[in-house]
Amino acid sequence: MHHVFANIRRVPLWLSLLCALTAAACGSDAGPIVESNDPGFAMNGKQLMFQGQPFTGIRRAELPAVEERHLPGYREGLQHGLATVASLDGTKVYSERRYYAGHPHGEHTGWHRDGKTLRVRQQFVYGKQHGDAWSWHSNGKPAEYRRFDDESNLLVYKRWRRTGQIFMNVVYHEGRTIGMPGSKVCDPIGTANSPES
Repeated sequence: MHHVFANIRRVPLWLSLLCALTAAACGSDAGPIVESNDPGFAMNGKQLMFQGQPFTGIRRAELPAVEERHLPGYREGLQHGLATVASLDGTKVYSERRYYAGHPHGEHTGWHRDGKTLRVRQQFVYGKQHGDAWSWHSNGKPAEYRRFDDESNLLVYKRWRRTGQIFMNVVYHEGRTIGMPGSKVCDPIGTANSPES
């Protein structure tokens, strides 16, 4: 099933940063880039304030312990626009998430630490999961699939082992589960104790 996404292209890091830095390029009010540890930041309920005003801009955080740079955008104190997590040197993108007025909205995509292999792809509509949500093992094989309806109700849930064997396949219908939750797939003789299972 992974091959379905083989031709999907992700936004390059330079374009993500350009979107975060230039309002005209992505239709947002980019504002300044301010380091996350600036003492001017404070919370007022759910609103991020900077020097006493609702913050509009990019709040940059560099996390050397995990070698990541976080670049979330804000408008009027609420997360808004593109939020990117990248390597400190800027050569790899680990996630790109979109927000609207403080709510996840649009596509959220993540990559494994190699910066190339998809880790997760899901859709949100004003804070609710919607449609198909996929995650993959670091070897590129599917790990999990979930399908949500327009009200964010879970309709289908599937899980795979790193080897590609499906071990959970559940459909939700009228409040009941149909399928094999908790079932165990039999391994061929000789692989039952392999580290991949």
